[in-house]
Amino acid sequence: MLIAKRDLTRIRPRNKVSPVTVSFGAAQQRVDASTAAEAWSCTFQIVGLDITITRTVEGSDSLEAIHRAMILAGIVLEHFAKTADPLIWDGLPGLGFPAFNEEEYLKDQRYLEYARKRAKAEHYQPRRPKPSP
Repeated sequence: MLIAKRDLTRIRPRNKVSPVTVSFGAAQQRVDASTAAEAWSCTFQIVGLDITITRTVEGSDSLEAIHRAMILAGIVLEHFAKTADPLIWDGLPGLGFPAFNEEEYLKDQRYLEYARKRAKAEHYQPRRPKPSP
């Protein structure tokens, strides 16, 4: 199911233009059969470059999967715009996708790992017997 779409314009040599469309599907939940771990994925497709690009990105929940898909689509498009033909959105340079910030990403990952360890430690602590009166 399509949840979002963005139309871009590719500026080819001699100022010829052609459409580029980025489409995002709804996040899908799946369970890894070997570990029983739940994960979410979001697929996006870019049509109008030299090839059609389809990628699936995972996240720990549906929002993270969609957000990561938007970031990766932006990275692919920015790379294309820098190495091949310029792309514009809404008549302006800049494509309007979330930027990837490695420092923020690593900070978030460290915090998530800390939070998971803490939650696991608190959840699995043996119960202490209540003192007798």
